[in-house]
Amino acid sequence: SNPWVTTPPVPPLTANGDIVDYLSESVDYKSDAKKLREQLDSEAMDLEEDLELKPDPLVGIDSAELVIDATLEMPYDVLLTKVDIEYGVYGLYNFYKMQIIEHKAKDLVLLFTRWGRVGDTGQYQKTPFATAEAAVAEFKKIFKAKS
Repeated sequence: SNPWVTTPPVPPLTANGDIVDYLSESVDYKSDAKKLREQLDSEAMDLEEDLELKPDPLVGIDSAELVIDATLEMPYDVLLTKVDIEYGVYGLYNFYKMQIIEHKAKDLVLLFTRWGRVGDTGQYQKTPFATAEAAVAEFKKIFKAKS
């Protein structure tokens, strides 16, 4: 044996009273699952309350609201992105946003469109319409052309 090579000491394995036998312990998994589901449902409801539907800040009209589709119960609000990583040096990362906005006090319906590179404010346009139905028709036409 080489006097320069030593093996580290190995602590002895002993059983003490602190060891818990988890296999013999009963677990109420149904109760645990119910508590977790209630907690997750509560958190999801909190998130839904935070997701208030608002017009884009660049609209610049106080007390305006998004127009809601009566059938689907969804707002006319869409954000489209176009990505092409092989385009140019940095790639193409563009967005196109559309919202139909109504100001009931002024009897005004706008189709708000905003476009540009992702990360930039971009450009925007506010197109007035006589009725919400006319704005919806234009919204659908642009959506079909862009998607």
